[in-house]
Amino acid sequence: TFHLGGIASAGLSPELIADQDGVLIYMDLRVVQNEEGHWLALNKNGSLQIVRDEGRSIEDYRKLLNNKSIEPLHSFTIELGTKILFADGSKIKKQTKIGQWEQHSSPIICERPGYVKYEDLVEGISTQREVNKQTGQVELIVKQHRGELHPQMVIYTDVGCTELVGTYAIPSGAVITAREGQFVSAGMVL
Repeated sequence: TFHLGGIASAGLSPELIADQDGVLIYMDLRVVQNEEGHWLALNKNGSLQIVRDEGRSIEDYRKLLNNKSIEPLHSFTIELGTKILFADGSKIKKQTKIGQWEQHSSPIICERPGYVKYEDLVEGISTQREVNKQTGQVELIVKQHRGELHPQMVIYTDVGCTELVGTYAIPSGAVITAREGQFVSAGMVL
């Protein structure tokens, strides 16, 4: 997780609550489903739209929204890492929590399952271990550095690291939660 300054607290996790009954439509969103069955937004500036249930297909609703032929009953701008609790096209009841996001973090989310390999994450040069004052846990943090190192995690389908399925650049200040060699599932925070 890459924290953006300040300390995230459980009380600052905005919830997305439907204010009317309708159908949930994902607009301009890339998502991955995690092991708990929730969808995580892999991009920002997408949205969730709640539209009046007229018995149409998801694609028809999406086209009508894009053409501005229908107005949504409710619209939520989605941030990177937003946890969405319902599938695209789900019927939603008024006052239902449909999602939530953490204000103070920009998570790096694994898109496909595989094994983690660190690249250019060199302890003492591009990373350092620090004790988290909140939890007492030792964390691996990417630090500012000069030189030719480009800290990243790469994901391979196999332990032998022959078939690459994902590459994730890790910014300075990021807290690394996945261990090298660990198997990670789609939707896990790296």
